[in-house]
Amino acid sequence: MNFKLILAIILFLGAFSCKKNISLDNLNGDKIGCFGHAGMGSKSVYPANTLLSLETCLNKGADGTEMDIQVTKDGVLVIFHNDDLSSITECGGVIRDLNWSDIETCRLHSLILKNLNVISFEEFIQTIGSPSKYTFTFDCKLTPGTGDDNEY
Repeated sequence: MNFKLILAIILFLGAFSCKKNISLDNLNGDKIGCFGHAGMGSKSVYPANTLLSLETCLNKGADGTEMDIQVTKDGVLVIFHNDDLSSITECGGVIRDLNWSDIETCRLHSLILKNLNVISFEEFIQTIGSPSKYTFTFDCKLTPGTGDDNEY
């Protein structure tokens, strides 16, 4: 027999012997979800943890997204990764030492995209509409050595 005929027979038999019998056992109703990492991810043209990145992720059909969360001195949840605002914004300081009013107008440095602000979780929820159809996970950031960690 020639090689092509043997290969064709193997492929033919293999196609009819396969079954899709996958058994899942997870806490999500035995379903697998698709989630973004800080929105569209760290390799995206959209800066991570921005409204643009998070919204784009959900609009592309993701079941939800992970986001980095920090808490301001006055108790506002802020979507931001880095320890200090000065690393990627025009502002400076550590989020936990500032009030939301000190942060809400902070713009991110971006060569391509303009007018990207640091956002609060509340702003994000108000903007996306129907938040209950998504799942969100928080990576809670703590800046060590900048105050009472237990209180924070």
